[in-house]
Amino acid sequence: MADQTNTLLRIENIEKSFGDTTVLKDISIDVAQGELITFIGPSGSGKTTLLRIVGGFHDQSSGEIVISGASMNGVPPEKRETGMVFQNYALFPHMTVYQNVEYGLKIAKVTKEERRTRIEEALQQVHLHEYADRKPSELSGGQQQRVAIARCLVLKPKVLLLDEPLSNLDANLRAYMRDEIRRLKEELNLTIIFVTHDQDEALSISDRVLVLDGGLVQQLDDPSTVYQQPANEFVANFVGYANIIEGTVEGGVFKATEEEGFQLNVNGLDAKSKLVIRPEHFEVNEDGPIRGRITKTVYHGSYTRCSVQIGQLELLVDARKENVKRDMDIRLSHPTHLHFID
Repeated sequence: MADQTNTLLRIENIEKSFGDTTVLKDISIDVAQGELITFIGPSGSGKTTLLRIVGGFHDQSSGEIVISGASMNGVPPEKRETGMVFQNYALFPHMTVYQNVEYGLKIAKVTKEERRTRIEEALQQVHLHEYADRKPSELSGGQQQRVAIARCLVLKPKVLLLDEPLSNLDANLRAYMRDEIRRLKEELNLTIIFVTHDQDEALSISDRVLVLDGGLVQQLDDPSTVYQQPANEFVANFVGYANIIEGTVEGGVFKATEEEGFQLNVNGLDAKSKLVIRPEHFEVNEDGPIRGRITKTVYHGSYTRCSVQIGQLELLVDARKENVKRDMDIRLSHPTHLHFID
């Protein structure tokens, strides 16, 4: 992770309203030089609005955007030293790759000689130097996305803004492009703000993840902490799948309210009223203390997701064994990881 003391971008007390609707409420974040932070949240959570405020495409209702110590309030997008890659890439279809990458430099009145040097460098960085004379229609989706990134890189932005840039790609290409973005980030020490609706994508690509809902920050942490230690019930349910069990703790033992027979040893943990257990933290074990019955199965290749009925309690369990099936009685070991929320 980037050094958090080396702040490049400061988002200070940002609020944004559209008419009577407030979409962002007092958002404050510091982003370090070389850090990749991802905004996630449901539709309407404010993640894209916040990204566009950083880039200058929306004006905030109050608060301040600061880049390298300078306030960006009132500064137009082209003068913010940020680069935006849009979801649809926004390439000019009649121009070649070279001309698309060159466009912003021409607007900035960069000399022809320097344009050539910077374009060649950017195309090398995204591995497209052999495609300079092609039109966008002659490129794959991943190649088009890399052209859009190169068009930003030639302008040498201090902050690269990515607005769901992988959503139009198939699964394998998405994974490849995630690796490419991480590579560029590490090689160039880029500061990147990434917006996605894909939680797995956010966890795999980010140094930190910002979870938004209702215009409020629900959690801002490294991916492992967001997943393993969600701050509240919303984060637990939104990022991945979770069993959230209400209960009480007595003498280091958690007892589920819905099913008194469901008890777990939680001695030494900061126990609260709601217990979070991810489906993969259960293991099917013939000697396990938890007994249940499978009511539904969904095959996922490397595991089978099972709905397991334990008295009145229904849990999601990821079984690694191939012989699990519906209406089968099983036993589960004590979960490998437990986390409590209020």
